[in-house]
Amino acid sequence: MKKLHITIATMSLALLLASCASKKAVVDNMPKAQTTTKTPSASQTASARATDKQSQVTDVAATQAVMYLKKVVDNLVYAKNVEGDIVEISTIVDESPMEVVVRGQVFGIESTEVKKKGTDKTLEIVSAYITDFTDTIGFKLFVSPDDLGPILEDMPEGCFVQMKATARYDSYAKDIVLSSVNGIKRINDIRSARKDEAEEKRVELHL
Repeated sequence: MKKLHITIATMSLALLLASCASKKAVVDNMPKAQTTTKTPSASQTASARATDKQSQVTDVAATQAVMYLKKVVDNLVYAKNVEGDIVEISTIVDESPMEVVVRGQVFGIESTEVKKKGTDKTLEIVSAYITDFTDTIGFKLFVSPDDLGPILEDMPEGCFVQMKATARYDSYAKDIVLSSVNGIKRINDIRSARKDEAEEKRVELHL
């Protein structure tokens, strides 16, 4: 009888050990959670790069649109700074390191292509005159070939502009001209019709 109890106990222990081993095998064979970072495929990388490039193009286009709208609103022809105390051209008689602001009518516009020293690149020199009807002075702009067309379109012969520049002696023109132009803006005709500003208005009798 004692021997039978030992045999039963031994069989129970064997069954328990077999059950534990079976459970361990099931746990070991279960799929494990992925802990490593997944490397993006070539197509995903190309798509991300295309998205970034498109975003950059959109940002550039938006910036250009803002600059164009500002130019249209401000009537800018060249550069941007034209503000300052306006002087009569007749007062500009010598070179000066100080910038001056003048208003007047533009005429005699010409453009000349020149080559930059030491390079194959070219530059356009736009030369013209501006008069405020007290006197006349020449001015020069140095622009890239790509900018020449838009500038000539925005500054046609006979238009009126406000300009900020520096008066310097030009050895080619052999005269004082406005160079280092900081800005040009289109303005209305500065000529004003004669006004009768007397306190007692004149009465003209036509007999």
